[in-house]
Amino acid sequence: MKMRASMMSIVSLVTVCGVAASAVAQVAAPAKPAPQPVVKPAPAPQPVVKEGDAPVVKGGPYTPTITTQDGRANFETTEVDFGNISDDVVKEAEFKFTNTGTGPLEITNTQGSCGCTVGTLEKRVYAPGEAGSIKVTFNPAHKRDQQHTTVTVTTNDATRPQTVLNIKSFVKPLVSVEPQFALLNQIAKGQSGSSKVTITSRIPDLKILSVTPNVAYVDATVGEMKEVEVNGEKVHQWELTISTKPNAPVGPVNAGMSIRTSDEKRVLTVNTTGEVVGDVMVTPARVQLANLSPGAPISAQFTLSARNGKAFKVLKADDAPVSARAFSKVEFREDTSTTPPSYIITMTGQTSDQGGQVAGQILVATDVPGEEQVKVPYFGFARAVPKAAPAPQKPNSVWEENPSTLVPTGPR
Repeated sequence: MKMRASMMSIVSLVTVCGVAASAVAQVAAPAKPAPQPVVKPAPAPQPVVKEGDAPVVKGGPYTPTITTQDGRANFETTEVDFGNISDDVVKEAEFKFTNTGTGPLEITNTQGSCGCTVGTLEKRVYAPGEAGSIKVTFNPAHKRDQQHTTVTVTTNDATRPQTVLNIKSFVKPLVSVEPQFALLNQIAKGQSGSSKVTITSRIPDLKILSVTPNVAYVDATVGEMKEVEVNGEKVHQWELTISTKPNAPVGPVNAGMSIRTSDEKRVLTVNTTGEVVGDVMVTPARVQLANLSPGAPISAQFTLSARNGKAFKVLKADDAPVSARAFSKVEFREDTSTTPPSYIITMTGQTSDQGGQVAGQILVATDVPGEEQVKVPYFGFARAVPKAAPAPQKPNSVWEENPSTLVPTGPR
């Protein structure tokens, strides 16, 4: 009986504790939040495309307004060849297209290359099935021979966002100079050098009034007019002789000439280039400084020798930099191993710690008449070497990141 009574007490206690535990659990459980209504964003308004609703606009960049990409730009042709044209006739081309897509076609940009101008666009947006055109103007002024210009049309056509329109022609100038650069090559000091160019006119009554060089030591002489046939066309031609005077200074020759004609709109230019070489020969004529580093020693040298076999003397050598001075010392010495003796010029110094351009001239004074100062250019660039990226750090172990705070006390 006592054992049964004890068992009943235990059962009663478990039952009571179970109810109590359940009650505690119910009290501790957090309440679930009430569901919130889902708010969907309002759809963005779609543009309504109507035929003829776009204003007349200029070609060029433009802010797109159509978000769909279902328009299709189908051009009838993407190339126009004008053939042979004169340089005084402005030509126009029209490129027709149709929107063969299922959505609106929008022209977002038109960009012409040199000599091409895109005319006013009637509109930007074209409905499905609607046709349009892009008018292009080509100005051949100051051009000659084969020409190829382009217009790039950008649209919202997803299959071909850009279409390149090609304009080709062969421009025949009414008045031209051939060649446009007259080469004089090397001319000995005290001598004259010459070169010839031909002036051609397709204007029957054109006259050459004057030819004016822009330097005093260059002359230009126009010959008699001749009537010749070029490619089946009768034209007038003059031979223009360009020459240097005996007093031309030693060094490069760069001159330009302005040719005035009876047509005030037809002013031609021709350039000539060459070199007057003196009795002193420089080897190399220009000093190229290679493999330079910032803050590093630098050295170079060149040689002066007699071109005419006559002895001369170097009196002085100085540096004339156009950037930060790199050469702290410029020295010269006579080289008696050659006949007559030559001179070796040596430059030494150091590049800037920041690097950059190293350029200038070495001015060498001599006793040669007309070549009292010989200029020798030099050029180089000290490029900084990019710093190597630091090596990645080895990640710390969990024990290194969280060291133990226990202090060993030794054996007991």
